[in-house]
Amino acid sequence: MNAPHQTHNDEPMHPAQIAALRRMTPQKKLEVMAQIISTARQSKEIHLRRQHPGWTEAQVADALRRHMLHGAA
Repeated sequence: MNAPHQTHNDEPMHPAQIAALRRMTPQKKLEVMAQIISTARQSKEIHLRRQHPGWTEAQVADALRRHMLHGAA
């Protein structure tokens, strides 16, 4: 598990990042997380479509769902 104030890649968070997060309301933090997840989903969907141009909508949706649920590449 990461130490406090560490990012996923073990780079320490900048003090300004920590301060900004502390100022956010719980609602704002949820909104930011929802946007991050949405952006990640859109990015993965674009990647899947480029990687598998012959896939149907259902195949893309299924692969995207598996990725979002399980983090499968």
